Amino acid sequence: MADVQARIGGAREARPWLERALAQTPADSRARAEVLEKLGRQDEAVRLVETLRSETPQDRSLAALHARLLITQGQPGRARTVLAQ
Repeated sequence: MADVQARIGGAREARPWLERALAQTPADSRARAEVLEKLGRQDEAVRLVETLRSETPQDRSLAALHARLLITQGQPGRARTVLAQ
């Protein structure tokens, strides 16, 4: 629903749906990191992904998410390092 609202009315219209989704996602999950990212809470999303990666360091999809978040934060060098690991 948040994606539909974002297309129709922009980020402001999607926010309530994203907040609801955040309240219902497990605390330590990739889904939560993705919702945090959509809410613009990049720092929290990065910290959560770093925690998730420490638990499952071989998960390449988490590495890709981590790199994407770092690039969004203007840290392409760190993103490259994450992907090279």
